[in-house]
Amino acid sequence: MTNPTIGIRVDGLFRRYVIDLASDFYDYPLVCAADGAVGHGQASGARHIIPKVHDYNRDSIPSPPTQRDFDKVAHPETDFSFDLFAAVKFWLCDEGNRQGMAQDAYDRHDRLRARASIQGKLGHGSVPIVNAYLRLFRRWLTAQMQVEFKPRRARIVLTHDVDDPIGPGDFGHSLWLMGATAAAKRPRATLGHVRGLPRQVLYRLRNPKHEHWNFRRIVELEAQYGLTSAFYFASTPWWLKGASPYDVAYDVRAPAFRKVFRQLQESGAEVGLHLSYNAHDNAMLLQEEKRRLERAAASTVFGGRHHYWHMDNPFWSTLRLHHQAGLQYDTSVGFNDGPGYRLGIGHPFYPWDPETEGIIPVMQIPTVLMDGALLYDDEETVD
Repeated sequence: MTNPTIGIRVDGLFRRYVIDLASDFYDYPLVCAADGAVGHGQASGARHIIPKVHDYNRDSIPSPPTQRDFDKVAHPETDFSFDLFAAVKFWLCDEGNRQGMAQDAYDRHDRLRARASIQGKLGHGSVPIVNAYLRLFRRWLTAQMQVEFKPRRARIVLTHDVDDPIGPGDFGHSLWLMGATAAAKRPRATLGHVRGLPRQVLYRLRNPKHEHWNFRRIVELEAQYGLTSAFYFASTPWWLKGASPYDVAYDVRAPAFRKVFRQLQESGAEVGLHLSYNAHDNAMLLQEEKRRLERAAASTVFGGRHHYWHMDNPFWSTLRLHHQAGLQYDTSVGFNDGPGYRLGIGHPFYPWDPETEGIIPVMQIPTVLMDGALLYDDEETVD
């Protein structure tokens, strides 16, 4: 049996975008309709009204709904509590983090500090507030339209940034890098690898049990919990053209990586791209990194995350580059130094670009937590 559609009277491209987002969130057909029973504002003439405001700011944005809010909208013939479209726009277009930010709100890598964000200031950074709005709206639609929505199931996505996989005792990779950098006519890089050998030997003697090449162990551990994950490999080491000193010190073209790529793919894990520090504003570099990893891994690269979470500020132009490079998804929009939802949403979505007033056709999978976000905080306990 096909669900009846719910028609909503709205105007404007962004409001239509929110209707599509809600329809996907509910797995239920909501459509824009001039004769719909639900309307945006009293002037729509609809029977069931979503209030209309010009916009929200830091002081007026609706808080995460409480049980009292859910009970209130459960009464038939009750208008919705607030302007859903303006509230979603406040979060998804990052309006709250563009208004009156302190100079130190961003760190030296252009990453918004979690505590300085509007989410941190309002004290609900760990709440996917757009999800909460949509859940409240679903409760309201259930009461007003007498429809039933199927329950949805949450999923967790597990990913790894491969930053430092080469063990300090792996002299074979160091020798390979010396040859590769010499062949690439990068004498300073070659000399750097030669000078690093004594430190490697000393580190190995002092820490004989330390291992970095732990791919098999990680895959086996995850399998015990029924998990398969994505491993994001950087394909631009620090000595290649266009690279930054912040970039990685390994090369995916080395023979050892061909074997681990094959092992990961056979286990069901994904090989994705850890975009380099400078790829945030360089379309050619981004495209070449994708091609370089695809050649090394002998597989298609679908998505990944930026090294150091380094993107343009604001980041819409970087997200547009992902589409130009042929990426299908991205996980770079998150907080580096704390848990939370950077755009207030915990649901895969195609982002709305407020600069071009259109959709960026590369799926965003919101990152809610990095392990370092807990480990870097001196105030956090093990619990």
